[in-house]
Amino acid sequence: MSNQVTMDQNLAERLDLLHDTNQISDVIFSKVPLLLKRVEDEFGIKLDEENGGAFITHLCIALQRIENGESIQGTPEGLQFLAEKYPDLFSFAKNLLETDEEAEILYITLYLCTLTGKGE
Repeated sequence: MSNQVTMDQNLAERLDLLHDTNQISDVIFSKVPLLLKRVEDEFGIKLDEENGGAFITHLCIALQRIENGESIQGTPEGLQFLAEKYPDLFSFAKNLLETDEEAEILYITLYLCTLTGKGE
C-alpha cells in the first residue's frame, strides 16, 4: 500500500534534509508530499525548487511547530489583510495546516499568494 507521490527531485532532497536533521518528524515527512500535491492540484501549478523551495521549508517547520504546540504567537502586522482579501487562499491554508493558529495560516496564505501570482 503505497501513497507514493511524485515530487520535484530538489524538493524531495530538501524534505529529506529536514527529516534527516531531525527538524521534522516522521509523520510530517510522510504527510508533506501529499500536501504539496494538494497545492499543485488546487492551483494547477507544478512546484519545483525555484517556486516552492522556501514554501516547502516554511510548511514543514510550521507543521512541526503546530505538532509541538509551539505555534507563532500573535498575528503578524501587515498580514491580517490576507484573510479578507484572499479568503479562498486563507481557507485552503487553514485546511492544509489543519489548525486554527492564525499566524501560521497567514504565513502559508502569503506563500500561496506568491505561488498563484496574487498580491505583490
